[in-house]
Amino acid sequence: MNKLQQKISLYGLTMIVAGSCIGSGIFRSPSETAAYLPYNGWMLLAWIIGGLITLTGALSIAELGGMFPHAGGVYVYLRKVYGDAAAFLYGWISLTVIVSGALAAIALVFAGYVSSIFHLNENEKIILSIITLILLSAINILGVKIGNLFASVITTTKLLGIFAVIIIGIAFGSQPLNFHFNFSEFHNSLHPDLGFFSAFGLASIGVFFSYGGFHHASYLAGEVKNPQKTLPTAMILGTLIVMLVYVMSNVSYLKLLPIETIAGSDKVASTAVSQVFSFGSNFIAMLIIVSTFGTISIYSMTAPRIYFALANDGLFFKRIATIHPRFHTPANAIMVQCAIACIILVFWKTFEEVINYIVFVDYLFMAMAVFGVLILRKRLPNQSRPYRTLGYPIVPLIFVGFTIFMLGVNVVQKPEIAISIFACLLIGYLLYKAFGFKGIKNKNPEELDNL
Repeated sequence: MNKLQQKISLYGLTMIVAGSCIGSGIFRSPSETAAYLPYNGWMLLAWIIGGLITLTGALSIAELGGMFPHAGGVYVYLRKVYGDAAAFLYGWISLTVIVSGALAAIALVFAGYVSSIFHLNENEKIILSIITLILLSAINILGVKIGNLFASVITTTKLLGIFAVIIIGIAFGSQPLNFHFNFSEFHNSLHPDLGFFSAFGLASIGVFFSYGGFHHASYLAGEVKNPQKTLPTAMILGTLIVMLVYVMSNVSYLKLLPIETIAGSDKVASTAVSQVFSFGSNFIAMLIIVSTFGTISIYSMTAPRIYFALANDGLFFKRIATIHPRFHTPANAIMVQCAIACIILVFWKTFEEVINYIVFVDYLFMAMAVFGVLILRKRLPNQSRPYRTLGYPIVPLIFVGFTIFMLGVNVVQKPEIAISIFACLLIGYLLYKAFGFKGIKNKNPEELDNL
């Protein structure tokens, strides 16, 4: 009997949490945040609140991870709480929008920064993006230990690079950090029609895109050493690391640049470091290349465990649940995700607006999973919980409430995104009905880690 092997350590899983979050967002999203909130205080507060909200999500998901430490993570939790249809739709939307879309978008950012050094044309950037997706998918097929080691080295490297940016800003920055929190005087010349709460909600999209990914560790629960303790610890530690890095990075940007310059720059990190060192743009380009390369590797490793668990549970095509006989990895699931990401990449060809779709649907399902903590406390009061959510029930309710606020603002301000996402979910539901994915009703959760 083939089985996913438990080889991932606490350090490795913590680096996966941090690496899943730290990709291209912190190098791009601060300009979007500044454009909606053109005041130092409000901009920095948005990143602090984003980190705290993300931490409430991690604290909540960690309880579910301790209860159900099986391959597929969030998929497993959704199925346990809401049933087969909701779990299938999460797998479907992850494959078609959330993860494959994020892979395509991040690969384009990676190729774009490689091009800033080696001057590639548009077709060459597309080819490089596809080669990168295939290469990193192949590495992750070779074994979870190899993929985990690779992810740990890359994440450690990019954390050191980002800390260098933080030190440069704090040591050499001369801009005053004038914090301004007056509601009555809030005005945005770039978006004059937006009130404060609408502006804050839209600014949160880029923030949450940057923080997104903390839950990817849960997909690997079936391959973690001592998962009941390791998974919750890694999710909390990783989220705290990311929050520290992001808040301090924004402080560095604000010390180096006026907020108007941050709002007008699509390469804010390069612009900031270039104020101090002439090689700043190339240094940041290399840092983003390493960062995005590592994130692609982690996503190629983690998310296919969703599709593996989905198929292994009778809710997707059976061959997706095949484990490679030699490398003990869900090879077919990895290859399918890679193929879809490549197709999306060829058709999209741009990064803009992609994050709005990804964040909308990703946090919709994250809110459902977090609310599941409350449901299961009532439904399964005697279930073993190696970790219990700190601050329950306030902590999960904060995450759900803020997510509803953010999604509500986007439905009002950008209704086309909500319409597109719900159309995609409808298509998935029709496929679910058409193919008759009934699930294996008598299957024990522990069998998700076995074939």
